[in-house]
Amino acid sequence: MRSRSLESALVRSGSLRGDVVARMIASDEFDDVLTRIRSESIGDQDAIELARIYGEAITSAVEQSGDGEIQGFACGLSICGVDISSDSSGGERYFSSILDSKRRSGAPVYSAVTEVVPLPNGRYSYRMIFSTDPGASSIQVPPGKTGN
Repeated sequence: MRSRSLESALVRSGSLRGDVVARMIASDEFDDVLTRIRSESIGDQDAIELARIYGEAITSAVEQSGDGEIQGFACGLSICGVDISSDSSGGERYFSSILDSKRRSGAPVYSAVTEVVPLPNGRYSYRMIFSTDPGASSIQVPPGKTGN
């Protein structure tokens, strides 16, 4: 089995590594992060099935929530990431809808880190990396990094 080095860097001891995930989703290279998650899972039937289930749930959530467009999406064995762009600055509804996807589609999100990134063209990028694994249902925050 192929090493999932990025996925293992983002999930440790049953938790999303909040500081590492937050840096990645806020960076200009978030599309590269999604590409790497996808490429590290190529050919893995479990990851393919997770991508199908969560992809359908996210597509439905975006369609129901407004004017957003999915710019990128990828799943590994225990995490997924998504990038939704929108003209609206109120797109946090995308996060809420995705987090609520278990009730609607059986695609539970166990923990998530989100970020809204204003884009130079006046649009907004709504980015999220979330756990699909019930064994990774918390977010690890380094000491001294709590709160804003």
